[in-house]
Amino acid sequence: MYRSHNVYLSIFATTLIFSPHSAFADESHSAAPLISISDIAKIGTDIATGNIPGLISDVIKILPSNIHLGPGSTSSGTLTAAIGNKASSDGTLTLALGNKVSTKGVATIAAGSEDNASGLLTSAIGIKNNAGGLLTSALGISNTSSGVATLALGMNNTTSGFMNSAVGIGNTAKGAFGLALGKDNTTDGVANIALGSGNTAKGQLGVAVGKNNTTDGTLNLALGSGNTAKGWLGLALGKNNTTDGTANL
Repeated sequence: MYRSHNVYLSIFATTLIFSPHSAFADESHSAAPLISISDIAKIGTDIATGNIPGLISDVIKILPSNIHLGPGSTSSGTLTAAIGNKASSDGTLTLALGNKVSTKGVATIAAGSEDNASGLLTSAIGIKNNAGGLLTSALGISNTSSGVATLALGMNNTTSGFMNSAVGIGNTAKGAFGLALGKDNTTDGVANIALGSGNTAKGQLGVAVGKNNTTDGTLNLALGSGNTAKGWLGLALGKNNTTDGTANL
């Protein structure tokens, strides 16, 4: 009796493994298997021999190329996923997750509502954000980032250029190595900082801190309210003061 049960179990297991509908079906069957015996053998050999690049390559080969879930969602390219309502994913290693979100390029992510990410290693997360270029992020509401290694975080912020950050509301960071932090601040040039509200820092190594301050030139500091420091090595402190030229206070 037990022997007959074992025979039945053996027949069932053999049928399951080699069925054309099985995940472990042999490649000789007409139906395309999810995972073939040769795939398993390759992965096992990679693990046994410590062949990490081969293991990664063989695992990628058996993964589904594209995934799309939700009404009106589409995915194309290689290893892309579009999940949600009218989500769209294209390129390589891209993910679109949410409502009317779109990804293109390589290793991009768009998550939320009406976000768009393109380029290489970019992310747009939140509502109506746009990220493009290389290593850029737009996070929050209606932010835009472009260029290389830029960050737009908050609401209605814009970044471009190289390694610029705009954090808060309505800030703009251009040029290189700029930081606009607060509300309605602008940086443009190289290594400028604008902190507070309505400040503008242009040129090189300028710092505008407070409200409605402006720097333009090289190594200028405007601190307070309504101050302007131009030229070179200028310092404007307090309220509504202006410096222009070289080493002025």
